[in-house]
Amino acid sequence: MKRFKKIILACLITTPVLLINGCTKLDEKVYDQLITDNFYNNKNEVLSAVLRPYTHANAWVTPSGQDGWWRPAELSGDQLAWPTKGRHGEDGGKWKRLHYHSWLVDDGPLN
Repeated sequence: MKRFKKIILACLITTPVLLINGCTKLDEKVYDQLITDNFYNNKNEVLSAVLRPYTHANAWVTPSGQDGWWRPAELSGDQLAWPTKGRHGEDGGKWKRLHYHSWLVDDGPLN
């Protein structure tokens, strides 16, 4: 009986000590929900979110600079196209000439 009392006393002392050291700050960070209060508040935030994938495309397309070896190799084949809209992306027609294999001596990527 004396041994049983010691076990009960040990359990009564150990249990509160273990419970006191439990978690006290239980604030949860929610990662699967969008809070509309601080999400896309203005035009610049929307544009930066929409254009984010294209910022990495520039580094992927041009690993060794703007006129590196990769871009001329892909544009001269049919793997990649250089879309133009009006004068934007025209660059003097050098990318179209590269695509149609009608490049000139002055075109930088091939020299």
